[in-house]
Amino acid sequence: MENFEPEMAELGKRMIEAAVNLDEALFGLLKVEIRRLNNAFKKKDGTEEEQRRIMHLIRNLIVAIQLTNEKIETGLDLCFMNTSKSEQGQSFV
Repeated sequence: MENFEPEMAELGKRMIEAAVNLDEALFGLLKVEIRRLNNAFKKKDGTEEEQRRIMHLIRNLIVAIQLTNEKIETGLDLCFMNTSKSEQGQSFV
């Protein structure tokens, strides 16, 4: 069982790193789409359908960012699982 816990901590670390990388990419896309939406509103030839598609994409990006936040929380739980178990074991001694 001792080998299992460090593997879980490593898995949590990799999960956090992947989520942070994904988060950065999503924020980059969000910035681009917000600029596109601003330009679509400023232009007279920006169609309502184009604005609607951009807003839909922005909403999806925000949902994806929220999901990566949950992945980070799960990764942190996995990383600190060792700490909480070792603290529990020490409290019984």
